Amino acid sequence: MGSQNNKKIIGLLLEDLFTDYAKDTIHSITNVLGSMNDIRLVVIAGKHDEQKDPNSPEFHYKAVFNSVYSIEEACSFDGLILSLGSKASITTAGGESVFGERFAGVPKVYISSVVRNEVTVNYDNESGIREALDYLVKVEGFVRIGMLGGRDDNRDAIERKQIFIKCLEENNIKFNELLYEKTLMSEESEKAAEKLLDRNPDIQAIFCVNDAVAKGLYKVMKARRLIPGRDIVVFGFDNTRMAGEMVPPLSSIGSDSDAPGHAAVELLLKMMAGEKAESVLIPTRLFGRESFRYEMHDFKTREMIDYDDKFI
Repeated sequence: MGSQNNKKIIGLLLEDLFTDYAKDTIHSITNVLGSMNDIRLVVIAGKHDEQKDPNSPEFHYKAVFNSVYSIEEACSFDGLILSLGSKASITTAGGESVFGERFAGVPKVYISSVVRNEVTVNYDNESGIREALDYLVKVEGFVRIGMLGGRDDNRDAIERKQIFIKCLEENNIKFNELLYEKTLMSEESEKAAEKLLDRNPDIQAIFCVNDAVAKGLYKVMKARRLIPGRDIVVFGFDNTRMAGEMVPPLSSIGSDSDAPGHAAVELLLKMMAGEKAESVLIPTRLFGRESFRYEMHDFKTREMIDYDDKFI
């Protein structure tokens, strides 16, 4: 592979193809590259796993998935976008990214990862979470707010929980572990949702670490005849297409326009042209829908509390 017929080859390396986040990432990247006839996009999806036991029934199956992470042995690229979650932070003995070493000399941008000495694109997790919690506490007066969190090895999951706790405490609400339940960050979050609801029958709102987790919560709530937005306020993160398709539509935190994939392409093209590129943080905000009725406006929560009748 590599430059062919004067066309540049960009590889998109994904941790898992079968998530709405991955599909939205592909969609945003192809939207940017669609009109560029001199560039080809190659999508490579795997599922990294550290399983080393050859006697495990899943060993050979997972070895096939893992083989795509050695794609540099067979192909060459003019640029790479890597959306590998926590797997991007795997380092060599020298402390450098494994993928950075494998693709040394190839311009590359990492999405949703913090990788030393590499260009990255990440969400500013705090701005959207703060907007949601400030509104729930200061405007709605909620005090029983729970969270369905994520994996301990996932950077965004760790940071979103930390911000959740920080925003609660700044609003004079002490974080309660009983109002938190960990998930695998997939739609298979029903058991975690059941535990959270069983422990907290009076819960008023639930923040889901991503939209996929909220889908699992919706299934549990439906079985219990609870309606998101009416009985319990629910909101997720990533603002994927899934959020708008759920019933009722899911409120979710995301970016106004610069999706990570879009920003990653712009940075990568600069690097491929020999220009310097810097890592970026994409601002987020709450996109209100029926599961959390929230008017999107340019006013801050403080301005809503201390409003001026004459101004309104």
